[in-house]
Amino acid sequence: MTDGLDTALRALAARPAHPGLQTIDGEVLARIACVANDRPANNAFVAAIIAALLVGAAASILPESPDRRAQTAIDSGLNLAPSTLLVGS
Repeated sequence: MTDGLDTALRALAARPAHPGLQTIDGEVLARIACVANDRPANNAFVAAIIAALLVGAAASILPESPDRRAQTAIDSGLNLAPSTLLVGS
């Protein structure tokens, strides 16, 4: 049993290949190389990532001051629950 798709694929396979298929690989690779060479922002992006990693590593190595350690985001002395925030208003 054959359907229209099988018939169309057989007809397509019987046709000769398009002449542009002989050179398409070289053209695609040339365009990729051209685009890859036109990206100076890519180098700046990599440099920014490296700088951020170095700053993060330096910040984790340096000791904190005692005052800074006392200030935490979750402090039992801070009454930030919704019920306590509405008391003053």
